[in-house]
Amino acid sequence: MYKYANRIMKLLAAGSMPFPTPVSEMENLVDLSFGQVHYPVPQEAKTAAAQAIFNDFNSYSDVKGIEALNHSVTKYLYEKFGIKGQTSLITSGATGGLLLCFLLLIDRNEEILLPEPYFVGYHHLANICEAKITYYNLYPDFQINIQALEQKITHKTKAIILNSPGNPTGSVFSEEELKQVCEICKKNDVIIISDEIYSDFVYDMPHISPLTYYPNTILVSGLSKTWAMAGWRLGYVMGPKAYIEPMKALQMVTHVCAPSPLQYGGVQAIQCDMSQEISQYKYKRDMIYNGIKDKYDCKKPQGAFYIFPKVPKGYNDIQFVEHARKNGLIIFPGRLFSRKASHFRVSFGVEDTQLKEGIRILNSLH
Repeated sequence: MYKYANRIMKLLAAGSMPFPTPVSEMENLVDLSFGQVHYPVPQEAKTAAAQAIFNDFNSYSDVKGIEALNHSVTKYLYEKFGIKGQTSLITSGATGGLLLCFLLLIDRNEEILLPEPYFVGYHHLANICEAKITYYNLYPDFQINIQALEQKITHKTKAIILNSPGNPTGSVFSEEELKQVCEICKKNDVIIISDEIYSDFVYDMPHISPLTYYPNTILVSGLSKTWAMAGWRLGYVMGPKAYIEPMKALQMVTHVCAPSPLQYGGVQAIQCDMSQEISQYKYKRDMIYNGIKDKYDCKKPQGAFYIFPKVPKGYNDIQFVEHARKNGLIIFPGRLFSRKASHFRVSFGVEDTQLKEGIRILNSLH
């Protein structure tokens, strides 16, 4: 663990992993890098969290989170996506939920299937657990090749990560794709860890969770994206009680609980309708895709707020990202999310004026 922590520190120091840059170092730069929405936390949530602090709800909560927030999460998932009959746990962000999943399910040398491209955290969490990583390829269209996926599964395969809508690609898996994956996992007794943090950001079809079809699934999500609470660290997991109960024990000796007063704000946040704010993101998706598609080879995102174009000929991803930075634009190289160096990630979770300027700069680089 110590050696791996040092390795991550070296990657951070070298700029090879996403890490917040102080605003003072980013003056006059257009930042289309980080995965945060452009709108603020709902006022009702701010008021409730502040009131909880002043009412001295500042000690530990129950490890599972306050009852009101667990109830709100359960109600929200049922009303919006039809998910019911499962057990929930409030975690310290969705990444905290992912950590608990990995610690619970993956022992040394057990195999986990990760998508490629992948959210940067999956690869490192698997390495921390000393798992055997097998990648299932989503290139070039960022959809699942069902036959190729099934061939990847062995008797050592313990779990598979699904991420739909996906980071960094913005891809959304169809209902038929997910049903087929669930059938394969059922046949091979493989657990699904379903990262659904972007479930509200789906533009061309309804969001489908594999938990709807396959009970041996742990859904991981949180309030960071939909309700703009990235810094509040309010996540949740939902799934069979047989998994969630031992995850509570792991949370006790890791994060203890999610931030107590902010959980009260989360209760109010979930009651807020964010459809007007989220509706802007289909417009932003269309703006970035239509704005660069004539110069860049890219697939139109169906969800989340990322697009993952190929780098122009003559560059690798690091070279192109550095070229962009010299011209006033911050984006992420594709190798953060893949073993390939062929793409770069753009976030369109920004104000329209900033996005338009980013598009202008991107087109000037090609």
